[in-house]
Amino acid sequence: FYVAAIACLCGGMALNRRIVGIELVLIGLLLNAAVILANSGSMPVTADALRLIGQYDFALRLASEGPIGHAQLATPDTQLRALADIIPLSPLPWLRAVVSIGDLFIAAGTLIIFYFGTLRPTAVDVGSG
Repeated sequence: FYVAAIACLCGGMALNRRIVGIELVLIGLLLNAAVILANSGSMPVTADALRLIGQYDFALRLASEGPIGHAQLATPDTQLRALADIIPLSPLPWLRAVVSIGDLFIAAGTLIIFYFGTLRPTAVDVGSG
């Protein structure tokens, strides 16, 4: 099911490749898909990153219960570990997360899409319609 969903998303993005920023979203999606598919359908997350954002209790739950939702605890056997959720973010007390490189590509692409989507069309854009 996951592979089919990724294929549909990639196809939709390819059809909309004229949208500025969509390439970054597609790269991020493919990076996340690669690590998830390489690790039995779950995104590995490191205990160290969870500790740094104050969520070490979740790391302990993952260690004792196994995968929870889409997350699993990263181990020495984790495939493509550099692409897993290894980057701790905690800019605000209510916004704490561990993200992957793929997530950063998706966020950057999404911001670019929103930025260009909010610009007023110029006279050249309106006329080329």
